[in-house]
Amino acid sequence: MNADRLILEMILNRRSQENLVLHLVGENDRELSNESGYAPVVLAANRWIMSDRPAKAVYPEVVFIFNVPAGSVYGYFVAQQHSGEVMWRGKLPAPFDSKTPGDAVKIRLIRTFAQARVTS
Repeated sequence: MNADRLILEMILNRRSQENLVLHLVGENDRELSNESGYAPVVLAANRWIMSDRPAKAVYPEVVFIFNVPAGSVYGYFVAQQHSGEVMWRGKLPAPFDSKTPGDAVKIRLIRTFAQARVTS
């Protein structure tokens, strides 16, 4: 099965044994430390908004708020919750620098599928 089809099936909740989880990426392409108050976010299947032609999945904006300075955030990755397998990665338009407690970064996921159609 190709990666796009697997991701689409997970978004549509047709693979209930694995949820998708959004993680933030900092220095050296590594996940941010939990010491900053950061925690990955489980992406609920029922919150994705689907459209067709082209097949596209959009997730509502996720806001990460830091309790302490976290340094630079360069991007994100989406992985399977239990296996940890990375499904896709993305970069922020510009690095976000968390310098003070309460700083927040917002991520809106948009995933387009080249060879798929959305059906009920």
